[in-house]
Amino acid sequence: MTFLRNNLILLYTCISLVCAAQTSTLKKIDKKYDNYAYSDAIVGYETLIKKGYSTTEVLKRLGNSNYLVANYKEAAKWYEKLVTSDDFDSDPEFIYRYATTLRSLENYKESDEWMQKFQALNTDDQRAINFNKNRDYLEDIKSRAGTFSVNSLSINTTESDFSPAFIPEGVLFASARDTGMFSKNIHSWNTKTFLDLFKSKVTASGDLAEPLKMDKSINKKTHESSPALSPDGTTLYFTRNNSTNGNFSRDSEGVSRLKIFKASLINGEWKKVQELPFNGKEYSVAHPTVSADGKWLYFASDMPGTLGASDIFKVAIKEDGSYGEPINLGNKINTEGTESFPFITKEEVLFFASNGHPGLGGLDMFATKLDQEEPLPVINLGTPVNSIEDDFSLILNSESKQGYFASNREGGQGSDDIYGIKQLKPLRFECFKDLEIIVLEKGSNNPLAMANVDVSGDTPTTKTATNKDGNAVVALDCYTTNAIIIASKEGYKRSDMKITEMKEQRQITLYLEPLVTLPALGEDLIAYLKLEPILFDLDKYNLTPTAKNTLDQALAFLKAYPKVQIEVRAHTDALASDAYNDKLSSRRATTTKAYLVANGIDASRIDEKSFGENELLNDCKVWNNCTPEQNHINRRAELIVIKK
Repeated sequence: MTFLRNNLILLYTCISLVCAAQTSTLKKIDKKYDNYAYSDAIVGYETLIKKGYSTTEVLKRLGNSNYLVANYKEAAKWYEKLVTSDDFDSDPEFIYRYATTLRSLENYKESDEWMQKFQALNTDDQRAINFNKNRDYLEDIKSRAGTFSVNSLSINTTESDFSPAFIPEGVLFASARDTGMFSKNIHSWNTKTFLDLFKSKVTASGDLAEPLKMDKSINKKTHESSPALSPDGTTLYFTRNNSTNGNFSRDSEGVSRLKIFKASLINGEWKKVQELPFNGKEYSVAHPTVSADGKWLYFASDMPGTLGASDIFKVAIKEDGSYGEPINLGNKINTEGTESFPFITKEEVLFFASNGHPGLGGLDMFATKLDQEEPLPVINLGTPVNSIEDDFSLILNSESKQGYFASNREGGQGSDDIYGIKQLKPLRFECFKDLEIIVLEKGSNNPLAMANVDVSGDTPTTKTATNKDGNAVVALDCYTTNAIIIASKEGYKRSDMKITEMKEQRQITLYLEPLVTLPALGEDLIAYLKLEPILFDLDKYNLTPTAKNTLDQALAFLKAYPKVQIEVRAHTDALASDAYNDKLSSRRATTTKAYLVANGIDASRIDEKSFGENELLNDCKVWNNCTPEQNHINRRAELIVIKK
């Protein structure tokens, strides 16, 4: 986007890099640089370096001269020499510019490394914040590839053609094509002619027909560009340089500021050309676009309150034709870099160009939606709209989904070309809403803690787990039509649900069915699990190896089903007195509970009760009348389920 960057956007950036001139030659070159004659400055600085004169200040200005005319490959070469030199002062702005030029060379890995250095030096910079929030920006951009198709147009020339605007009979655009002007109207920034406005009809194939130049009431001996027509077709807004009597002029600092003008349609002719009241002498205002209801004018400017080189503003258009106070759209959209060329659709989708948000290189096209209390997150439009070069000035018809934009990418006719586009898929802005998920046990409706919750489908993949109340919250894409929610837990069958819309905050409940039927209340867990009984030796309350093995298997069940509570019921045979047996069975109950607690079961889940010889399993009330085996089965402990 050589010509554009030379003659429009970078008129915003009045870079004041003070250079103490070392020689009369350096002073002359610095003067060219300060006067924005970057092409001449590049030749001069390169000549000095070839002669052995190279300072960090020369490297800064040589890098900037190439950067500001979109020679990103050359800019990267000189910025690399600068940032790796021993004398470099670690100015974060030059680190940022080096990182962005590396993107234009498709060296994204190294670019990200320098962006991390930039972030470390400038943590509050919005560009650093945006980068840190989306380190996977390339994958994000890749996900939007193919949202638009792009086609070349025959209207382009070897000069700069850009900034299209819709009109009823076709398209207006800015061009530096040969207009027969004398050489005094050649701009020194990059030796290109000044811009004029042209109009062209749209052909049946969607191409643009041979253009006609707008009349002299609009086109003067200055830059005229970035047209925008009001919805009622009676007011034409456009950008023009400072001028005196229609001729190019500069302010006291030698800068020709940009201003927005408007013309009124009277009897089929554009008349009453006048500048807007919020233009300024010390800043630029440019690239207008009008909202579909005609109530707001959006534009780019470096007026006071701007965050970076240029920001996007809006101003109210009042019913009496006057204007409100300009409002900066804020740091969700604007950065310390360049945001420019806004275009607003009737759905309040704002398209704009930026080098401050993560992109592929140079200026990329971005979009956000303004019909919320806060703008939705800014999204990169992806390829093929965006490239490693400068892509900008996009317009789109909401009904036909067709439009135009400009780019200085390889393969074009000139320094900037206009391309046709067609939107193939809806724009998907990053928007998320919370979904509350409740996981309960089927049957008992008890909440299940630590149940796994997995989210997949056309929304970001998420893995989480429920809390002690069986709840989990996940963020779903607002526009999801196929989100799959899966809940699972060991010992249960998994359960899933499909979410087809997320218009409002939602709550869903998933029920997990136990893989086995839990024992009934009052049932002995040992018998339920079909385990060897817990038996004690004669007159003993310590656990035998066999009893411990049984309890270990019971432990696994109790850990898998944390809602189950038991009562340890201990017994004796008929030997000894009732009082002795009561004490012995109590010790057996205590020993059994202690083993379970020592191995991870909360004591609150276990009650204990002793029965002495009162609940014999057989008719061995007289100990001597029974065999050792018959008496042995009475010396037992049971794990009775009392809650589940």
